[in-house]
Amino acid sequence: MTRITTILLILFTLGSTAQSLQAQPDSSKPYLYYYSQLLGGLIIEHPDGSDSRQIAADVIPPNMTGLSGPGWSPSGKYFAAYRMDYVENGSGAGTPYLIDLNGKSVAGWLTTVVRTLSMQWSPTGEDTLLVIGTFSSERYIDFGTFGWLIDAQHDKVLAEYGINVGMLAYGMSEITWDTAHQQIVFYLRPDTYNVGDYYRVTMHFDGTIVRELTTADNFMPLSASLHAKEDEDVGLYTGDNISPSGTYKTHGDHLPTITDTRTAKTIELPRNTQATTCRDYLWSKNEQFMITVDGALVAGGGCGAAVIGITNPQASLWRELGNCSWYYPPCVGWLPQSVDIQSLPLGAPKPLQLDPIKIEYASGDIIFTTASALIPPMHLNCVNDSAANILDPKTNVLLYHLKYSRCPSLTSRFVFPNQTPQIAVAEDTDHHLLATFSDWDSYVSIWKFQNEQYEHVLKLNSQGFTLEFTNHNTYLRARNFAGWKIYSVADILAATKPQ
Repeated sequence: MTRITTILLILFTLGSTAQSLQAQPDSSKPYLYYYSQLLGGLIIEHPDGSDSRQIAADVIPPNMTGLSGPGWSPSGKYFAAYRMDYVENGSGAGTPYLIDLNGKSVAGWLTTVVRTLSMQWSPTGEDTLLVIGTFSSERYIDFGTFGWLIDAQHDKVLAEYGINVGMLAYGMSEITWDTAHQQIVFYLRPDTYNVGDYYRVTMHFDGTIVRELTTADNFMPLSASLHAKEDEDVGLYTGDNISPSGTYKTHGDHLPTITDTRTAKTIELPRNTQATTCRDYLWSKNEQFMITVDGALVAGGGCGAAVIGITNPQASLWRELGNCSWYYPPCVGWLPQSVDIQSLPLGAPKPLQLDPIKIEYASGDIIFTTASALIPPMHLNCVNDSAANILDPKTNVLLYHLKYSRCPSLTSRFVFPNQTPQIAVAEDTDHHLLATFSDWDSYVSIWKFQNEQYEHVLKLNSQGFTLEFTNHNTYLRARNFAGWKIYSVADILAATKPQ
């Protein structure tokens, strides 16, 4: 072999090695994922919002409280979760979702399930999913429940079994997976038939079901493990949290601070703009970032819907990602190493959810108002399902005509019948933009004047009890409970351009 040939071979090998190294994920910039209440589906991106992509927007809808369920499958090829909404006196579970890495629905017939009571992936590495659900909408009665064992890869039901108990938490045990023998085992205590009897049920992966009489000694209801989980969550109310290595810790009074145990230095972290008190941190493996989960205490105990965000121990990064339920995973988390980034859709350099350029913290009473406190709040008048008008609060003269995909109901939450909902409005006459926020929405909407009406073009992850365009329409200021989110109009215009 000649010397030139040898050199070329070495250079080619080094080049190939460099390409291989570049294809590997950068451990200093991990990926997180979260349910987007704003846009629907899952957002997957780096902590700073770069390499951002969305999957399953047409499968997992927006505007839910959040998700519950097992999240990513053992192989990282599938994601499973079900709808979770906070309702009066508790929470309600709904439709299950199963998607692949392209966001495509797997086992699409799962959407016929009205309530999902449990979802579990096989704990031994197979992409086998157990779904326990019911077609009944009754929140507290679980009659007509069924269990399905699903092979996600082949989109196939392996076995199914009916479970007719009044309350699953007291009539069924936890599931024991025995994949070595291709089966799962659980115990039942019926309360509508054969009362007093106990059964051991075996679901084989070939579809065979075996039900055998057993004794009460073998039965431990699900409620026992649920109470144990409640005890584990006590740290949410005290603010206690320690990083995996013990380098950082936080304690007490719900203050957004952490202490570096090596230096005893206390670091004040950014506060979210909804002024919440329950708190938890989800640390990245290298402890360079933390997902923050915050929520307000509610009467009678527990925490209201969470606000999720991302920061770091130096407090130099702060992004609010939106609202979600307290179930993490699957509502939010660090992307498992098993998920192949290269199999996902390509990411965008900037976050798909537009971030504010600045947050200014503030306090005081929050009411719907205009930029001038002398002008009373405007009102929205629904014309039909596809149109609405914003009226002058004094004269009822039409100010703005909005094109809606669905006009909000006048009997929706916080709105009394026969009243028009209040709406905060700001107008940018230079760029023909309108910003609105009302008490039926959880986000600020951006509208653009075209075709003789204002058409919806963008959602912002912000409340806007007061909205104002400032600095010659350079910025949009949106008032949240604990401060102002400030957006660049240039960023808004870039985000509303046709792709």
